[in-house]
Amino acid sequence: MGRKENLSDMMIDRFYTDRGEDGQYKHKVGTVLKFDYEGSHTYIKITKIDRKNKKLWGEHIKLYDFNTGMSHYGHDVDTSDTEHIFCRDCQVEIDQASTEDGEVKALTRQQQQDQEDEKNQARLDKKRRFRYELLCQDGTIKKYGVQKRKKIAEIQKILQAQKVGVVPPVYYPQKYETVAMYSDQEPDWSGKSIKNPHLLTIPGDPDLGEQEEFYIVGNVLAEIEVKA
Repeated sequence: MGRKENLSDMMIDRFYTDRGEDGQYKHKVGTVLKFDYEGSHTYIKITKIDRKNKKLWGEHIKLYDFNTGMSHYGHDVDTSDTEHIFCRDCQVEIDQASTEDGEVKALTRQQQQDQEDEKNQARLDKKRRFRYELLCQDGTIKKYGVQKRKKIAEIQKILQAQKVGVVPPVYYPQKYETVAMYSDQEPDWSGKSIKNPHLLTIPGDPDLGEQEEFYIVGNVLAEIEVKA
């Protein structure tokens, strides 16, 4: 933690009683005070106030330029010393801009973590089971038995789609509100693809330049996880 300091002798009596327009004290625990001395800035965060006896204690902290500090986002940062927060990837304090070597280290670590997460997810997916329902635009439903999770290529084949996307949940009817739904993201608008009656129709606002209603066209595949 930063260096502690008794600031009681530095404040006038009004400091302890000043209130804002909302009636709340202007200065309270957590407030950061800025002191200027010959062009040098010192920042102290209030840690304790004794208003009755007009006593004040604070802790020295270090403030950083937002953009400079954010350049270390996702890096391995040591915050054990609040006065000197240190980026281990860049080997500098975060009041200095991130380095190219630091960016590479952080990116490499994130990629390794992503790969590990994907492996863990793959292991979990092997144990999960799903059933599928093809909600057809003609009003019928085709059901598939319990099975492993379908891959995108399989979903594309069922929907006869080149590009598959997740249907926004706002269109899900109540019975399907906890599942995932997939549809063709490039439907045939020549007349072959029509409004799917299984999903909700959302009214638009023509006064705002919107169409009268929004809906999903074509067949939709519902993916329902089967709990063990």
